[in-house]
Amino acid sequence: PHQKGTIIVTSEEGEKSEENKSDEIQVSSSSFIVKLKGFLSKFFAKVRFFFAKKTNESEVLGIEDFKELPEFDQYSKLEEISNSYGLEFTWQYVKDAYTNQGGATLGGQAHNLAHYVGTLIFQKEGLDGLSLCDTTFAFGCYHGFTEKAFAKSLEKMQVVANACEKLGPLGSGPWSSCIHGIGHGVATYFNSAALMDALKAWDTLQAGASFCHDGVFMEFAISAPS
Repeated sequence: PHQKGTIIVTSEEGEKSEENKSDEIQVSSSSFIVKLKGFLSKFFAKVRFFFAKKTNESEVLGIEDFKELPEFDQYSKLEEISNSYGLEFTWQYVKDAYTNQGGATLGGQAHNLAHYVGTLIFQKEGLDGLSLCDTTFAFGCYHGFTEKAFAKSLEKMQVVANACEKLGPLGSGPWSSCIHGIGHGVATYFNSAALMDALKAWDTLQAGASFCHDGVFMEFAISAPS
């Protein structure tokens, strides 16, 4: 449901109004800036990761050794890495560890670790850190982030939704993925038990209900009995 195409219809050359030109330029500029920010963020994370490995090989645990650690030792190690090298580096470290040649794995421990990184991001950066997450490993980073944000109440839902809009225009992939992550956090707030309450929670907001509901249903499905 999150895959869609966009057909852009333009006038013949010379027939386009100045107003339409202005609108298209604004949309194109907005999309370009979002893509550029995402590219630069990933690029510098990889650069930091590369040099950290080269200059601190004795301090940064090798990826294969990390994958052999017991689960809770992995969490402790990620917190150490985030304290020493930052959150972007830590998130890239997890993605490099669990992304194979066929692409990123979706669930299992990769999702759990992404979830934990999202939690760390919110703890250290608050709502400003939302842009560090992405959809890798079944939205795990967004899930951990929003679960932490909604740990005690849903009062911040609108604030988080507003933050999602900074990732891309309404209807874009980054925006819809972020809203989907909110659904995970909302479901967790209701302990993946009160399905209707979780679905209704988004009704107070104006845009993105279907993407939020997808996240709610996914989280309930993960926790559902056979």
